[in-house]
Amino acid sequence: MTPPSHPTATATDTDADWQSWEEYVERLHEAARAVNEPLPFYEQLLHGAVDAVAALGGAIWRRTADGALELIHQIGFQEVFELPEVAKGQAQRQMMQLAMRVKAPRICPPRGERAALNTPAGNPASTGPEFAENPSSAVLLLCPVRNSMGEASPGFGRNDSTTEPRVQAVVALFQDSNHTPAGQEGGLQFLSTVCLAATDFEAFFAMRALRTRQDKFRQAAGLLQQLSGSQALKPTAYQIVGESRRLLACDRVSVLVPRGHGWQLLAVSGADPIHARADLVRQLSALARRTAHWGEVVEYRENQASSPMEKCNAHRLDATELPSALGEALQRHIDTSHARHLVAVPMVPKRSLLDTSEEELASPSDPRPTAVLVAEQFSVAGSDGKCLSRQAAIDLAALCEPALRRTLHGNRWPVRMGLRVARGSSWLATSLGLRRAGLAAVGLVALVAALVWIPVDLEVAAPASLLPRVRGNLFAPCNGTVKKVLVSHGDVVAAGQVLTLLDDPQLALETQRVRGEIQTVRKQLEAVTAAQTDRSARAQTDRLPAGLPLSAQQQQWTQQLAGLSGQLQILDRRRAALTLHSPMAGRVLTLDVQNLLETRPVRRGDLLFTVANVDAGWILEAELPQDRLGTVLQAAKTSAVSLPVRFRLAGNSRRTYSGHVEQIQATAVLLDTDLTGPAPPIGVRICVDQEALPYGRPGMAAEVRIGCGRRAMGYVWLHDVWETVYRWLVF
Repeated sequence: MTPPSHPTATATDTDADWQSWEEYVERLHEAARAVNEPLPFYEQLLHGAVDAVAALGGAIWRRTADGALELIHQIGFQEVFELPEVAKGQAQRQMMQLAMRVKAPRICPPRGERAALNTPAGNPASTGPEFAENPSSAVLLLCPVRNSMGEASPGFGRNDSTTEPRVQAVVALFQDSNHTPAGQEGGLQFLSTVCLAATDFEAFFAMRALRTRQDKFRQAAGLLQQLSGSQALKPTAYQIVGESRRLLACDRVSVLVPRGHGWQLLAVSGADPIHARADLVRQLSALARRTAHWGEVVEYRENQASSPMEKCNAHRLDATELPSALGEALQRHIDTSHARHLVAVPMVPKRSLLDTSEEELASPSDPRPTAVLVAEQFSVAGSDGKCLSRQAAIDLAALCEPALRRTLHGNRWPVRMGLRVARGSSWLATSLGLRRAGLAAVGLVALVAALVWIPVDLEVAAPASLLPRVRGNLFAPCNGTVKKVLVSHGDVVAAGQVLTLLDDPQLALETQRVRGEIQTVRKQLEAVTAAQTDRSARAQTDRLPAGLPLSAQQQQWTQQLAGLSGQLQILDRRRAALTLHSPMAGRVLTLDVQNLLETRPVRRGDLLFTVANVDAGWILEAELPQDRLGTVLQAAKTSAVSLPVRFRLAGNSRRTYSGHVEQIQATAVLLDTDLTGPAPPIGVRICVDQEALPYGRPGMAAEVRIGCGRRAMGYVWLHDVWETVYRWLVF
């Protein structure tokens, strides 16, 4: 390699340049193995090459995924065009055309010089139309970078890789036109050496892409293995969205299936359960319906256009924009989900993994897709730094469609039940043999006949509490404080016995006030009476209201005294009510009354004591569930006598007692504080036939069974299942 010539370069400087160039090339080869992304590597390459050959600038074009060259980095690219601003755009496009046509290292003379372009071997370059004129004012050194590994497809299904080396990138350097031809030739040779390191980078980059693709194939094979063993629809859908989110490296994957005239969101990654009325679910359903009606892949990128109405499928050749209805549905969904990249793929049946292509997907054989897969990404890159791939989503949808279609067909009720019966009968015939299978069938028929024709007792179970039939409650007559409690829990008291004393400070203050006013009025009345007979006493009446005769004043004070006396009688009755008496003879049932009530403030209407006569009989207060009320009411309507009841007490579960239904409440108590809770039960009062229960205690829990006549054995055993199935099918 001949080094570029410098007018003032000495031998020492040349040796130093050779050493720096060798170190630079070694660093490039190390970077080709270490750097994973093209842009950092080519930035290092271009900056080092420009400094090494003292170039005016440089540029690098690299081939994108769709096969076009794209300018990825440049240095001094604008300064080498000594043209008006209007002509610079044309010059840059001409540079792009020149880079696209280059096949080997070339030297392009400056603008206006139509000299032949020379290759490193000295062969004359083509001067035909396949090479455009260099539009810059500097000598242009062009060198292609080839990819010997070929190009790997980003998808899962088709093998789009090729082993034919092709130009993957083009490196251009702008040299000063004052360099000698030997210097230009040396610069081109140096650039060719540098591009060898870029070739190594492209090879390593393609190898990493192939390894990634191999990993995705392995993951896709694992997904197929999982889907092949899945029989239920929901688990299959959640396996698809979970694995698809990982394979596509996106943020969310959704699967929607047709349901009647609409589309149902069957599964979404990271969300369980699904709220059907949520805005996001409704927008996804509308987008799936429009996508399935259109029949083609819908792709949205935030940086492609300003509105989803202008978003176009980049791989489609026969359309430039989405239909209006689909664009509006996409716009509403993007406004709701704020996705920056979205791919919606109709999962069309009868498409294998190897022959799925854009052309075949544009004209599907089945007008109604099996499902729609929607992959979304909310950031510029996915969780692993990679962007969502359209082709990968298409291939993954084709991969998962057969399993999803199979589970959709098998999820239908007749098919599902038929498959279960077939599997059961096949297992039975295989394990037992034909003779034993026939005996099992006869036994099954006999069991069904017994369930239909043999009647048994139908009973409805409910929890209950044991309570005395005769009981009374004592409430606080007014606000006050418990002064003294005279009984304890379990004491036997007589009717009218004093149970507690209350104290009302406000009542005492009011009584004292009324008595003071009575004394004042009496003194005034005495003064008026004395004034009618005594002059000296009359002089004391000067303080009385003027203008009233003594007889009128006497009548006024008399009426006021009568009113105050009536108030005092009312206060005395209220004071007498502070002494609480037992309403009946019996036993005190209130727990720990001494600690519960002693010196405690109470409010009017508070329950203080419960007294019951435990020797007068018992009743049961049962709580009947509302779903059993119809059975009990129907039995009570058809029966001429009260419905029989048998029960067991929690304290003596070995013995069964009897009773009968006395009353069924007409209403259920609904608590407005818990409207979302279970339905409140219906109260049923049950009369106990036994006069005495040796183990009975007030408030003891009991389990009652209300007899509702005789029904078929199958109905008694399976009526809960029958009602559930009936509600599922009819309501």
